Amino acid sequence: MISPFTRRQPCLDPGFLPAVVWNRAYTDRVRNEKQSREARLVVERPDGSHWSRRIRLLPDRECYKALNWTYVERLAKFLLWTWGGNILRVEGAPEVLAALRLAYSPGGIRA
Repeated sequence: MISPFTRRQPCLDPGFLPAVVWNRAYTDRVRNEKQSREARLVVERPDGSHWSRRIRLLPDRECYKALNWTYVERLAKFLLWTWGGNILRVEGAPEVLAALRLAYSPGGIRA
């Protein structure tokens, strides 16, 4: 089955969906949701310097939990890697912070 987000189905991985396409669909959905909310991710380096990014998330509802998680977790991993950070702070989305803390803890899925 061809994904509604892509024009062609990849032959090696038919379920592949490029991150840029998924992110675009997510941010479009956030833009159209009247109750979307602002959050901020802050990446800190060992030398004390930091970098932050404001993001918008879908409301804190059970039906959006997986979408918010996918967006923030992938973005957080990318930011930590690209900025060489060792600390991540999340402001404005306590449920996302709790999920990230669990995922990146010893024994978590991103340990």
